[in-house]
Amino acid sequence: MAQEPTRDAADATSSAVQAVGVEDAASDFAPLAPPPPHEELLNTEALAEGIEELHSEVSSSAEVARQLEELTGVVLSSAEVSTRSASVAANISQDMRLVMDQITASHARSVQHSRIILGGLLAFFAHRVGNFFCNFHPHAAKH
Repeated sequence: MAQEPTRDAADATSSAVQAVGVEDAASDFAPLAPPPPHEELLNTEALAEGIEELHSEVSSSAEVARQLEELTGVVLSSAEVSTRSASVAANISQDMRLVMDQITASHARSVQHSRIILGGLLAFFAHRVGNFFCNFHPHAAKH
């Protein structure tokens, strides 16, 4: 019931503003609602309902505060886990670099050893082939 007089007053104000020629933006503002009669202020049932409403708002705000505290704890835990994960990833990355350096050095040593062995086998093979042809050559000096 209280909204109907307010709407009527707003409509009357709006039409009066338009009649005067004030911009349309001023028509968006509605006048304040008139204060309730004194009988409603003394109504104990309405007062009791208002007090219950305030208690529910207080309890709901306490619930919201509790949920925010829990959410804050979860967010902080998540941040700690992500920080630890980043630290572990950085350590693993460093360890992988060290392992790759060791593998590269080991590979270089293996290539060097393979070349030495191949050179030795090639020298041995050249020596044996030279001896073979020298022993069966017709002009070779016999000992």
